[in-house]
Amino acid sequence: MASASAPSPPLYPLYRERWDFSMAMLTVVFVVYAAGLLGALLTMRSLSDRLGRRRVLFSALLLAALSMAIFWAADGLGALLIARFVQGVASGTAMSGLAAGLLDMLPAVRAHAGARVTAIATSAGMALGAGGMGLLLESSSRPDRYAFPLLAALFVCLAAAMLFLPEVSTPLPFGWAALRPRIGIDPAARSTFLATVPTTVAGWAATGLFLALVPSLVRAVVHVEIPAIGGLSITCLYLAVTAGGLWAGRLRLATVTLLGSVLMGLGALAWA
Repeated sequence: MASASAPSPPLYPLYRERWDFSMAMLTVVFVVYAAGLLGALLTMRSLSDRLGRRRVLFSALLLAALSMAIFWAADGLGALLIARFVQGVASGTAMSGLAAGLLDMLPAVRAHAGARVTAIATSAGMALGAGGMGLLLESSSRPDRYAFPLLAALFVCLAAAMLFLPEVSTPLPFGWAALRPRIGIDPAARSTFLATVPTTVAGWAATGLFLALVPSLVRAVVHVEIPAIGGLSITCLYLAVTAGGLWAGRLRLATVTLLGSVLMGLGALAWA
């Protein structure tokens, strides 16, 4: 997830200047990543059950390395879109395998901790990637020359490390029908799920808008010209998400949902 946020906030203004594309196309770049991520989550969700966690994570990490290589060699908007889509597919595939692997390793009485760890690690990784790239931008006008090869090499090393990890699941027979998207809600959890959907959708919509526009708006509207400001603004957001995730685990669901909705509304009013 650090690699997912690394190119977006700090580098997109540079890409816009370098390749001269509009703010509208900038939002398309975000949508392409989300499409790849969502498509992978819907179709690959049971792949690790069929092939094993280790194989899926190995493939996802190599795919992530490929996306970094495409970013490194990108010479225009088309390559940027391809790199972002491949990265979305890699992230969705890895997240599904990692979340399932955590559930395999945790005892049944602590199964809920797997989802919590996944959420907190996701936000912490996003903060690390955006902040790291922003700081690198302070010392180089072309941070992509250094960051993407390093990230690609790191993913290859992580993929190699997967070969030495034990398989924590018993693979099931594989069939192409397993890749067909299926969405279902346990009847016992349906009312709770539906009650949280509006807040969840609104929260991710606000986050996506923030990621897409704030780094450019900070420069154009607030007139802050520090190169690292785009990445650091995203880091602040995800550090707050991480802290909120750690704290919210101690509260009742209704309290968390109400408090989160109020705080998101106040944040939106502050920007307005």
